[in-house]
Formats: sequence, structure tokens, C-alpha cells
Amino acid sequence: MTLRTTPRVVLLTPALMRARLSDAMDVYLTAMNYGPEWRMLRRDPWERSILNPGWTAYAAFATHSQQNPLQAPDPFHDPLVGITFGYRGDPRSWWSDKIREGLKRVDYPPRQHLRTDEQLL
Repeated sequence: MTLRTTPRVVLLTPALMRARLSDAMDVYLTAMNYGPEWRMLRRDPWERSILNPGWTAYAAFATHSQQNPLQAPDPFHDPLVGITFGYRGDPRSWWSDKIREGLKRVDYPPRQHLRTDEQLL
């Protein structure tokens, strides 16, 4: 009999994300069909992102308990099978600059596409 598992989703702390970063990178590289050379290109930005205000991450873990299929995952040891994270954008960031440039190219009204620093305070 093959045991089918249902991934369990867990909110990650910064410490847990750091502890499982290599596993998270494996999932990411596989999902995006990127070669191993991408690991070093993406790892540092992922690590730095943890320091951003509003950073939040979730991971899906496979659990293999035949006795209790609803058992909570052990996020330090169970296989990590999915990852997502994000944080609030900064209007002074490179990414926000690129968004503004793109929106200007299509003549999108400037006051509607990005809030200014004054609006964030």
C-alpha cells in the first residue's frame, strides 16, 4: 500500500527560514526549472529579504505518519515540498523604480500607480 500524504502548511519564522533555506532553494530551483548556477544568484537576496519589514513566509511540509495522518509537521525535519514568501515593497527600491518606468512608458497616470513616501507615513 502506498501512503499518500497531504502537505501541511506552516507559517515560518525567520530562524526557521534560515534553517531550511537550502531545502527551500531546492524546491524553488526545481519549480522554476533553473540550473544549479541560480542557487548562488538567488540565495543572498532570499536571505536579505528576511530582514525586510513585513516579511512573511509559509512552507508546505510532507508528513508521513501512518498512525496519525493529521499530525502537525515537524518543520525542522519533515520534507519541505513548497515555499512562498513576500514583504511589503519600498517605494525607494530598484523594483519600484522599474515598475514606475514601465507604467510611464504606457502613459499610466503617475498618482495612481505607486504611493509616494508621504502617503506611506
